[in-house]
Amino acid sequence: MLKNLFKYKTSAKPDEFEDEHPRLFEFIRKVCDEVGAPYPAHVYVDFNVNAAAIAETYSIFNLILPTNRSLLVGMGLVNAVNLTEFKAVLAHEFGHFAQGAKISHYFSTVFTVIGHVIYGED
Repeated sequence: MLKNLFKYKTSAKPDEFEDEHPRLFEFIRKVCDEVGAPYPAHVYVDFNVNAAAIAETYSIFNLILPTNRSLLVGMGLVNAVNLTEFKAVLAHEFGHFAQGAKISHYFSTVFTVIGHVIYGED
């Protein structure tokens, strides 16, 4: 039980595809500059209709030490909205970056650590 309390979980997300989507990544950097948000540590692309600001790691230590923020962009979302709507979605996600999303990240980390303790294997 104690081992699972200190378990370190990395977000399992697909690799970055900047070489395949250069215009998307250029647009993301432009929106970051316009809204004054920090750049995401990584930008992940999948095929869902979604966008999310995600934490790179979940550990009990992340309750004290901050973790890197990354952006998950679903290509289904890119194909379903116009450019203005997509920019608004990205600005919303970068708002989470700028605020640090402290409360939501805190609760997400707590629930993940509790899940490790209750359902942890080993």
